[in-house]
Amino acid sequence: MKSRNLLGESFGTKKVKQKIRALEKNRIGSNALSSSTSEIQTAIDTGALNAPSKEKLEEELAEDRPIPPYDAETKDVASIYQYHDIISKEEYKLLNVRDIIKVPNKAALREALAGDKTSEYVLNHMNTILATTSKDKHRAKTVLYVHYLISLYRLSPRLLKDGTSLTKHIHGLSLPIANILCQKFAMKTDAGGGNIRYNWPTRSKEKVLLYMLALCLTLDNFSLYFNVVMKDLGLSLSKMSIYLRELGCSIQTLTATQREALGLDDLMGKNARKAILSAPVSFPKPRKMKK
Repeated sequence: MKSRNLLGESFGTKKVKQKIRALEKNRIGSNALSSSTSEIQTAIDTGALNAPSKEKLEEELAEDRPIPPYDAETKDVASIYQYHDIISKEEYKLLNVRDIIKVPNKAALREALAGDKTSEYVLNHMNTILATTSKDKHRAKTVLYVHYLISLYRLSPRLLKDGTSLTKHIHGLSLPIANILCQKFAMKTDAGGGNIRYNWPTRSKEKVLLYMLALCLTLDNFSLYFNVVMKDLGLSLSKMSIYLRELGCSIQTLTATQREALGLDDLMGKNARKAILSAPVSFPKPRKMKK
């Protein structure tokens, strides 16, 4: 990170330097990463001596991605992102699905989660679990955690001062898990008088989103039809595709057979997409600017 910042400050234009400072302040937007790398590459191309190699810059940019820890070498797609690197063992023990898996029907399930605000992706996946005799608790805990992350992502940052405020706005969320979520995703600042305040800049919210999508990929066997969760999050197709690519996914258009299997008409099927995670994982490369 230091070498990249030194490159930008020494050889970059004013715009490059502003981008570097924005990165340091954790304010990366959905496309800032690619534009920043393009400008740094331009600085290299226009005569930066003793600058880090492009490969080194790519490595450092990968470290900047607010994604879960990953194994770039594994050939097992299930090993790219480790489950407990996303949901910690402490959080997992605290997730309680005992009452949820006892609800009698989908309507009761919706009410038990968040009423009309319940994510359709969460509702559909949890309902599928309830329809089985085994009622897989591990899978139910994963879906419940996705529910918490979607709810957290949707909330305005001004409502998220601390763990207690999270529990007020996310139905069913316990204070111990809320405190862990703040520590994991938010930026901690001193509010004075020995008090801590949590801030949620763009990068923090994006980290919530990317951890959630990594879990969705796990739930969907690394082949995610993402239009439902995209609608839940209120994101455009282009933005959703950017985030999924940041996790190492390729984006595919659905075939006619796939659209038919999902019950999609021609209009809905036209915009339907699937994200595929493959091993070894491959991340987006910095774009090279034209000279």
